[in-house]
Amino acid sequence: MILQGYIASQGDAWQWTRDTLERAIRDELVGGLSEQENQYTALAELEAFATILGQRLGQMHALLADADGGEDFGFVISDQADCAAWADSINRQLGQALAALREHEGRLSPPHAELARWLQDRAAHLSSQVTRLAQLCEGSVRIRVHGDLHLGQVLVVPGDACFIDFEGEPTRPLQERRQRHSPFKDVTGLLRSFDYAAATALRSVYGTDHSEEAEQARLLISRRYREQSSRAFVDAYRQASRGVPHAWRHSGGEQAALALFSLEKAAYEINYEAGYRPDWLDVPLSGLVEICKTLEHPDGENGNGR
Repeated sequence: MILQGYIASQGDAWQWTRDTLERAIRDELVGGLSEQENQYTALAELEAFATILGQRLGQMHALLADADGGEDFGFVISDQADCAAWADSINRQLGQALAALREHEGRLSPPHAELARWLQDRAAHLSSQVTRLAQLCEGSVRIRVHGDLHLGQVLVVPGDACFIDFEGEPTRPLQERRQRHSPFKDVTGLLRSFDYAAATALRSVYGTDHSEEAEQARLLISRRYREQSSRAFVDAYRQASRGVPHAWRHSGGEQAALALFSLEKAAYEINYEAGYRPDWLDVPLSGLVEICKTLEHPDGENGNGR
């Protein structure tokens, strides 16, 4: 038996986000809102919610890192052995993801099949990048984390957000889920969830207007949402998580951790979708390619116009 407290809310953030994105698309189709109304637009609501998410997650990680909370709280500083273990684990997951993409290549559209081949051709380089990024993470803290954080694991409370379901990723062994991990696992989980929400809007999954004008509006809104919400979320997280005592041994450690665990999450998503929803493989595939191209061109010119 499990007894849980009741939280009065507007439902989970996944449903709320996709509904709000649809409203943003409708606003765009009718010409947008006036300058006076701009602060109340759907995109502004999504950006404000992303800020709250970043703030609450940073505060949660700071509490989980506090040793005064008891034996299940507190932190451990990652060493070279931890970084090597991360590199081995993530490279193994990426290898499985590339194998899954080869197996399902026939189900991919021609452009996405080309992206999959692009990844296959760079498999060795990607592996070396993972090892490099993991080494740069030395000195980061390991704490208890949520472990499977995405918009479906968040309740939308008026003016706030509440995280739920702390059992971790269901496909991983319980012993692994209970281990201390990098807090950036949670950060990148939500960033990748923003990407999924944008993809849902772009696919017109919940809309009925499939005109060219509507598709252009979806493209514009999905891009704005990803950019604005991701930036607001990360900025708020950095501000709220200053109490997390990272002891980075290398410059650029935080950015390396964001990239490393984004790679891990995208690989996990590819393996998950291959097993349960092959028609959605293009979403994590595109995300993984974008991460890889950003690593190749850190100045922002990644060759795909983003």
